[in-house]
Amino acid sequence: MPRQPIVNETLSVLEQAKESAKDLLETEKPYLDTVFEGKTLADVENGIKNLNNYAEKCYIASALALYSIIYDKQLYTESGLPWEEYTKQTKERLGIDRCELSRQLTSARFFVKHHKQMLKAGWKPEGSRRKLEKAEYVLSLSGSVQQTIKHLVKDTWREFFDWYSSLIEKPKALSLPEDPKVKVSMYQGKFYLNDIEAVKVSEELPVTERMKLNQYIEQIFESISAGYEPAIIPVYDKKEAAAILRLRDKRREEK
Repeated sequence: MPRQPIVNETLSVLEQAKESAKDLLETEKPYLDTVFEGKTLADVENGIKNLNNYAEKCYIASALALYSIIYDKQLYTESGLPWEEYTKQTKERLGIDRCELSRQLTSARFFVKHHKQMLKAGWKPEGSRRKLEKAEYVLSLSGSVQQTIKHLVKDTWREFFDWYSSLIEKPKALSLPEDPKVKVSMYQGKFYLNDIEAVKVSEELPVTERMKLNQYIEQIFESISAGYEPAIIPVYDKKEAAAILRLRDKRREEK
């Protein structure tokens, strides 16, 4: 008899994660024999489907363990490393890179916080991995736990993606005046076109990065103000950049 999903809010984060992981992994086992010794197409397809479903459940169980034990209970401190340094060793320690670690932590944090509502809404682990990885971000867009969980449970990945994409505020296109001579100015990290703020560089960026970004933006706006079409061309170094500029000047002379 399958275990009933845990919905007891009185349990600690670790207890919730443990019970949820048991529910995920004890209700279904992978059947390798069905895959490799199946007699019909349906046998093999069902075996592969079972394996994929089991892999989804293992992912969520891994995410719950990472979040509730290593991160939330700070077991990582046994390594003698601060969290930021520990995450640089996840490939060797956990078999996953830092990006995957971040995705699993994000998935587990949302699951632990909202698992009761998810289960009541009919959530199933099969096919939910990509949606769960995005759930926190989508919640920040929608502002509604109920709506986010509704789409998380009912939508396919493509439907979920289309829905949350529709919530993203599209940047307004910068319309330049017909006269290509545009007045460009910069003040306190903000760039202005004809005295209208167009770009602001965050003061939270490191000084070197901010200066570099300011320089690039300034060069782009200088090109616009002169009536040129700015272009960004990746080069190895300043020598290669200079060579490209010489080719540009030679082409202009030939016109």
